[in-house]
Amino acid sequence: MASTDNMPIALLFERGFSNLYAKGKFKEAADYFDKILDISPNHIEALYHKGVTHYVSANFSEAIKVEEKVLQLDPKHRWAYVIKGNAFNERGEFKKAMETFQKCIAMTNRSFDVVYNALGNCYFLQEDFNSSLETYNKAIALAIDNFTVSTIHPDDHIFNQMSNDHQLARQCENILTLPADEKNGSVQYLAPNFGNVSPVEERYKRGVYDRFYLLRYSGACLTILNKGLTLLCLNRFSEALDCFLLIIQVTYALMGKEIFRINPTRLDPARISDLIELLQNKEYTQVRNNPTLAYDSRTSYCIAYSGIGVVCEAMLSRLYSTCHEKCTCSSDHHELNPNDVATDINKNNFCTRKTINLMNSVNRVHTHKSLAELFFDRADDLIEDSRMKREVLYFKGEGLRHIRHYQKAIDNFECGLQMNSLEIRSMIGVGRVAIAVKDYKAARQIFKKIINITNYEHPIAMSYLEVVKMSAPILSERSRSLCDVAICTFE
Repeated sequence: MASTDNMPIALLFERGFSNLYAKGKFKEAADYFDKILDISPNHIEALYHKGVTHYVSANFSEAIKVEEKVLQLDPKHRWAYVIKGNAFNERGEFKKAMETFQKCIAMTNRSFDVVYNALGNCYFLQEDFNSSLETYNKAIALAIDNFTVSTIHPDDHIFNQMSNDHQLARQCENILTLPADEKNGSVQYLAPNFGNVSPVEERYKRGVYDRFYLLRYSGACLTILNKGLTLLCLNRFSEALDCFLLIIQVTYALMGKEIFRINPTRLDPARISDLIELLQNKEYTQVRNNPTLAYDSRTSYCIAYSGIGVVCEAMLSRLYSTCHEKCTCSSDHHELNPNDVATDINKNNFCTRKTINLMNSVNRVHTHKSLAELFFDRADDLIEDSRMKREVLYFKGEGLRHIRHYQKAIDNFECGLQMNSLEIRSMIGVGRVAIAVKDYKAARQIFKKIINITNYEHPIAMSYLEVVKMSAPILSERSRSLCDVAICTFE
């Protein structure tokens, strides 16, 4: 770090926050926050961001201490509540985490979407997926309703487009009047009516209108990502895919670029046409290190590709089926034919497994990779730093574990642990896989290790240790209830 001996606090904070912290360079930013705290020990924002740097470095105990000091100085600092609660979450102290989040919810009059996302994570880590899904939807709805025109960057060319066309401006303003639905975390899409205009003008105006609609989701991308993972865990793969595709659409909207339409004709529940178009888009790497996008937005975009990869893996398994009653895909002797895909779509009888198998066979001829591998590769191409890589590895591990691709899940969890040997959530993932494959000795070792590392009775580790000490018949029944998720009926 350059000499900062005589640098004013305001400039120190600007350099630490804007130049480093906002770009995900937390370790370097911490040096600036430390310098500020040497000068002014009670500087609230330097303290808060110092706590965040502890949190992202997995130093959760220190993060809690720092954020508690922030809350002593400013009891209404809502972000300090979130980081403190998140740190409790990571330590497995879910009761304390939920108490922290509930205090924040009460203080903010139930209007702060970020704390609901954090509360949803708390439910997710305890594998209460229905509660986490409900909470994520609440968070997404709040983020949508909290969106205003002032949220858009003032230099965005959308303002010029709207100022030059009052009819278009009115149509876009109508989007803001539509309330979000808390039950499904979305806002209704109303097709615009531009009157009697040429096809070229219609396409232009619709592009601006669609982009404005997507921008309402821009503050919710991380929550949408978490919702997608939760839906994967519930085996609701088509809905999960919708979440991941929405994140990609929103990211392109933030950059002012066009991608597939928002409301395409849904002949195929697997969105095959969207996946094909997405793979054909060669501009996907423009998001990496893009200074016009927030770090969290770039992270969500990167992980969304991993989510799509997991869905593609799931489509080939017996967990996922959208086949019609007379579909022959379940027959071991059925031969794939490219004409079958078009025939099924034309009859509105789309067979997911048959089509994915066909696409995989074509892909392997040309690229030697499956559809899932191609999307995983894209996620890897977008990784910017070690933090983002750890998030991708954990996300893939959890998704693959829940579709019972246990070896691939283990590979991702272990890669994450090589980067950070103290990452408790990945260790828990390894332990859960060990129980699922009935390697109870390995499960005991991993959960005992968690308790030794944390120096307290980690509730999840204690719960699983109790399971692996049971007799064999009871063990199998109990382990299934803990490790497997009931297969949901696909709508």
